[in-house]
Amino acid sequence: MVKVIEEKSVPKARVHCSNCDSLLEYGNADLYKDYELDKSITAAWGTLHGPMCFTCPVCGCKVSASWIIK
Repeated sequence: MVKVIEEKSVPKARVHCSNCDSLLEYGNADLYKDYELDKSITAAWGTLHGPMCFTCPVCGCKVSASWIIK
């Protein structure tokens, strides 16, 4: 079990959906690995997180996003 010793705010970032152009805010917990891009560009992104994405809540399309490093 994880015990919270000191709670901090979760880092957030903003990105525009390339399909509907909605401005979206996300956190690292929203991201999942983009397996379609993983094979072709893992070397460019590095092996720690690889290409990541999330689903746009407006149009349902995949949005590529970077892992947020504070």
